[in-house]
Amino acid sequence: MASSASRSPPKRVRLASSSDSGVATAATAGKGKGKAVAEEYEMDEDDDDDDEDADERRRRSASSDSEDDVIMASARLKPQAVDEDDDEDDEAENELDEDEEDRLEDARLARAQADPLGAEKKAKQGVEGVMGIIQEVTLTDFMCHRKFNIKLGPFINFVCGGNGSGKSAILTGILVGLGQKAAATGRANGLKDFIRKPSDEERRELPPDRCEIQIKLKNAGENAWKPAEYGKSITVVRTITMSASSYKIKSAKGETVSTKAAELQALLEHMQVHIDNPISVLDQDMTKKFLTSTSNSQKYDVRGR
Repeated sequence: MASSASRSPPKRVRLASSSDSGVATAATAGKGKGKAVAEEYEMDEDDDDDDEDADERRRRSASSDSEDDVIMASARLKPQAVDEDDDEDDEAENELDEDEEDRLEDARLARAQADPLGAEKKAKQGVEGVMGIIQEVTLTDFMCHRKFNIKLGPFINFVCGGNGSGKSAILTGILVGLGQKAAATGRANGLKDFIRKPSDEERRELPPDRCEIQIKLKNAGENAWKPAEYGKSITVVRTITMSASSYKIKSAKGETVSTKAAELQALLEHMQVHIDNPISVLDQDMTKKFLTSTSNSQKYDVRGR
């Protein structure tokens, strides 16, 4: 007879040991023990899931850090890119400005070639507002000149003539007429020495006992010297006799406004006319003295030692 209490064959399950990565085989008999093993197996699977979750979090964190690094690097590079763009814009603007200047210059030259007289007129108008320009010089019995008059233009003027014709006398007359001392000119010891000496043919006539210098200065523009009193020009008249000299400062209408040397010095200072400055006036004697009395190193010493 067969026994009524028959046993079930043992079951085999594959377990992942918590202490070994290999595969173990265990025989279990009974439900209770089989349940415990299943629960242990499920716990092992949960641990693996936790490890995978931790790895995933680390990967996400590393990815986030990489993105932050990229963003920071981009932020650092962005200002440089803006600066480069600004430099390119500045260069483009400079090129446009140069092109515009070239176009304006070409247009100006074209107008000057088409209307040369009009261009010259505009050039003269550019100096209408400049004060202190010498417009006219008149010398009477001064040095070698019995009666001399010259009208000067607003730009460069050339005075040509042979030796002894009185070119330097014109410059000396301008300096003396504007208040220069006789000794400073290097042409005379005293003012009376500027009075013309008569020639042999003039011996029969009475020698002149005085000389006169007239210098007409432009007085225009916003910074004109007392325009209400003098107008658009000022004429300085200096008369030299054997014993003295005197001044008359006249308006554009020919009226005497002042006879004081202090007024002359004030208006020259206002007009920035410096007759004692070798940069403004450099005559032959001063040139020779400068070339012969200084060494080569001193000629080019801008510090003036």
